[in-house]
Amino acid sequence: MNPTSSESESGGVGPQTFRMSKTAGAALGEYSEVSPLAVTSLVLGVAGGLVVLGPVLAVVPLVGLVLGVWALVKISRSAGTQTGKLLALAGVVLCAGSVGFAGYQQWSGDHRIARERQAIDQLLGEFAKYISQSRYDQAYELLDPRQQSRITLERFKQTLEQLQNTPDYGRIVAATSGRQIELTVDPSTKNSVAQGLILLKLDASKFGANDDRGARERAVYWMIDGKWRIHDIPSWFPTRPGGQDQ
Repeated sequence: MNPTSSESESGGVGPQTFRMSKTAGAALGEYSEVSPLAVTSLVLGVAGGLVVLGPVLAVVPLVGLVLGVWALVKISRSAGTQTGKLLALAGVVLCAGSVGFAGYQQWSGDHRIARERQAIDQLLGEFAKYISQSRYDQAYELLDPRQQSRITLERFKQTLEQLQNTPDYGRIVAATSGRQIELTVDPSTKNSVAQGLILLKLDASKFGANDDRGARERAVYWMIDGKWRIHDIPSWFPTRPGGQDQ
C-alpha cells in the first residue's frame, strides 16, 4: 500500500497536526464574543454621571476610559473573534466626557475659592487701613447689617481704641486672611458664608517693643449684595447667651 502524501512528507505514519489560521473561525461564520471590557466601559461611562455629586467620583469614568481603550486594542487584534467596537467607543466617549466635566468642576471650584479669598483679603486690607488711621466710621461700614444692629458705632470705636492701647496688642497696621478661609452656604438665608482667621500685623513700638508683633483672631464673613462684609469677630465683640452685646 502506498503511503499517503502526509505520510511521505512526514517520513512515517501517524496523526498529523496542523496550525489553523486565526481568522478561520471568523471565515467559517462561527460565534464571535462581545468584548466584556467594552461592555464594562459602557456601563462605567453611564455611571460616570455620578461626577455631578463630587469630583472624587471621577475615578469611576477614569477606570471606564482605560477599559474602553483596552477593549478597542483587544478587538482590533482579535481578528474577528471579538466584537463590541461601537460599545467600546461609546464607553470611551462617555467616560472622557465625565472625566472632563469633573476636571472642569474642580478647576471652577478652586478658581471661585481663590477669587473669594482675594476679595476677603481686600476687605481686611481696607478694614485695617481705616482702623490704623482712626477712621472708625468707615471701618464700621465694612460690618454687615446684622453686626451693626448688634454693635453700635460708639461701642465699635471704644472697643478698638481700648484694644490698641494695651501692651499686649498695639496699633493695628495691616490684616490678611492668610488664605485660611473656608467657604460654605448658610442653610437658612442661602447666603455665602466664609470663616477663618484674621492675621493682624501690629505696631507696639510705643510700648517699647522693637520687633513686629502679630495676632490671630477668628472671624466670620457674609456675602451681602455681592460684597463680602465682616459678620463677626467673637473675641472683639463677645455676646451673652441671649445675643446681647457685652
